Amino acid sequence: MRIELFPTPAEAAESRVRDREAVVVDVLRASTSIATSWRNGADRIIPLASVEEAKALHSTFPRGQALLCGERDGLRIDGFDLGNSPAEFGEDVVRGKALVFASSNGTRLMARQDGAREKAVASFVNLSASADFLCRSGADIAILCAGMLGGLSLEDFVCGGAIVDEVLARLGEGVETNDAAVAARSLWDGAYRGRILQLFRDASHGRYLVSLGFERDLDLCADLDSVPLVPVVREGRIARTGRGEAPR
Repeated sequence: MRIELFPTPAEAAESRVRDREAVVVDVLRASTSIATSWRNGADRIIPLASVEEAKALHSTFPRGQALLCGERDGLRIDGFDLGNSPAEFGEDVVRGKALVFASSNGTRLMARQDGAREKAVASFVNLSASADFLCRSGADIAILCAGMLGGLSLEDFVCGGAIVDEVLARLGEGVETNDAAVAARSLWDGAYRGRILQLFRDASHGRYLVSLGFERDLDLCADLDSVPLVPVVREGRIARTGRGEAPR
């Protein structure tokens, strides 16, 4: 097995992702919000690349069956039902609903057609479950960091390193890794293991969210292994049909 970590979406060319088990990491905050809403009983989640796509798809649902979710520049989009704060995706809000989701970074990568076998959605809240899922697949792994507007995002890079560390702990050191995976794992192990909130405070996007009044979101996104399941994007959506979510 080989694990490759890609710090930015541009580095994950289709030829390097095709036929691999992929995992999308957007810690602050789309991956965390999607994992939270999945735990809280959302019927399906449809990640999309643009606001226009999200609005068009949402309009096809009967009234009251779907929620329009997403943000731009960290703030809820005008006219949307929910933004991108995990605090918004409570069970009383999302249970039984379809979520049509367009965030600035993470959902673009989830929706991208790049030939991956499927795409797990990972963050610190479901770190162990994500590693278990990836190990069971037996396929080569591509860790796709959503980053920030095309650039590297510290929190996604370090979370990717934590995933590498968890997978290697399960499968052994004989697994091959690329240089980015080695660097991210070293940063997790040497600087931020047990210090996730400090990671968020060091990260520019974490500081930006605090400036917008979302400091509580940092605590929610740092709640390690609080979600014991993995949302998986198959054929463009996360749905409770067929193989369903994994694991329980």
